Amino acid sequence: MTTDYTLITQSADLRALCTHWANASYLAVDTEFVRRRTYYPELGLLQIADERGSYLIDPLTLPDLADQLRPLFTNKNIIKVFHSGEEDLEIFSLLLGEPLQGGFDSQLAVGFLGGSSSQSYAGLVADELQIEVPKDQTQSNWLARPLSDAQCAYAANDVHYLYQIYPRLAAALIDRGRYDWVREDVDRLASKLARRDPNEHYLSLRQAWQLKGNKLWLIQQLAAQRERRCQALNVNRKALISDNDLVTLALKRPKDNAGIAQLTEIKPSVLRKESEWILSLIQASHDVRQTETPASIQGPLRIQNAPAFQSARELLSQRAEAEGLPREYLVRKKDLEAVVTQWQRTGAFAVPEAWEGWRWSLFGHSLTEHLQSRFPLDAQSEESGQ
Repeated sequence: MTTDYTLITQSADLRALCTHWANASYLAVDTEFVRRRTYYPELGLLQIADERGSYLIDPLTLPDLADQLRPLFTNKNIIKVFHSGEEDLEIFSLLLGEPLQGGFDSQLAVGFLGGSSSQSYAGLVADELQIEVPKDQTQSNWLARPLSDAQCAYAANDVHYLYQIYPRLAAALIDRGRYDWVREDVDRLASKLARRDPNEHYLSLRQAWQLKGNKLWLIQQLAAQRERRCQALNVNRKALISDNDLVTLALKRPKDNAGIAQLTEIKPSVLRKESEWILSLIQASHDVRQTETPASIQGPLRIQNAPAFQSARELLSQRAEAEGLPREYLVRKKDLEAVVTQWQRTGAFAVPEAWEGWRWSLFGHSLTEHLQSRFPLDAQSEESGQ
């Protein structure tokens, strides 16, 4: 099935559309990009659908794209509807230089309505409109020109049907009091993606929790500098230095290029260009004072905390089932482990950022009451011999 579309390659045409869209209540939006070897996604096409049709906006021919779109995509009163939009939100944060506002994710909405948390766009269109959407252009090179008719039709379909489906999802969510939940979650994700700090990247490295003191300082600095180098060179992380190699460097702290080559899988061509800052940070780490080192990273759940974690997880699973929500919509395992660990150590916990808003309103009181009654601090202290 072919959807009609208008290809936009001129700034004047885009300007006229943006003037029209300034009065829209909502728009369906999608992006096509390439991200195989680069750090940043390379935007190849932007699709927007409104009440009049679908528009394919060519970013390769529009040098003022960001300036024209910024008022529209930072206006929280104009809803921008995506499907599984995390990568789209990242692209817009890079394009605009600030978080997108007014986002709505149809995949997230399906989960809030009791459906699958991983509903595909094709599945959504089939369920809502009984139409099969071809997905034969998923691996296309969206940076090549000219775009084929098949590519354009595929891209237009991704917003054409989404525009039709949004009112149905919105009405169902409003009826269940969950429309603001979707908006809240998308806004939080957009803000998180836009404020990524190179100095915090080490927190996402799987093995970094094993490092302490000046070695933990070193992994923080190595990971941050790798981010900056990948950004400057626009290459993906693994092409420069893998996560495993970063941890090895922090753990073993080799003294020279020969040591780095022996301990890691860093390519010789990369090592020749990057070794200076690596060795400089390793050397500096030996003189770091304890007061300068980061706080320890949360490691795997300790066995003594497992009963409280499993009990809290069961409580939240029951709550999710009662609400008709996927359990993963309520809490991430890592956040719950941190809360339980902090509770059993101090008898209190800081509410994770991801739990603020509708989540805390939904289960905060019951979770706190559950931990207080089932795992009081005095009992914990007695059991641990304190």
